[in-house]
Amino acid sequence: MQRRSGTTSISGGQDSILTRAKQAVDRALPLLDGLSPLNPDAGDDVEALKTIVRKQMLALVEELGPPRVSRVGQIFRLLGGPDISAARISPNSIGGTLGTLRDQFGFTSSTEREPNLANFRAIAQSIISLAQTWFSVRRLGRGH
Repeated sequence: MQRRSGTTSISGGQDSILTRAKQAVDRALPLLDGLSPLNPDAGDDVEALKTIVRKQMLALVEELGPPRVSRVGQIFRLLGGPDISAARISPNSIGGTLGTLRDQFGFTSSTEREPNLANFRAIAQSIISLAQTWFSVRRLGRGH
């Protein structure tokens, strides 16, 4: 079943991913805003890095409805690196802008009980889950 969005139709699978992405980004943005670096040498780039992640997440939602397929994949890879759709990816191994944020902020397994780490992991896991769904649907040839 497809619904019309402007002049482009969106399949039920894509509509479901779009809805999930909107909800995930709505939950993630306040967490992102609240992140503060644990690394004392994080430098002045931390706010700029958060801004880049924010813009990429918002662009992802925008591109999902209706999707420009190649652009959606590109944004997922910007956020999570080239392996974002791999089954083995986790917040500890994610690449891309989120991996840079993790490393710059000093979010490591040695900071396990740190609320900032938990919030980062929630953000990263939501993007990983969306990406895996998106690429799975694309591989199956549905949702075009």
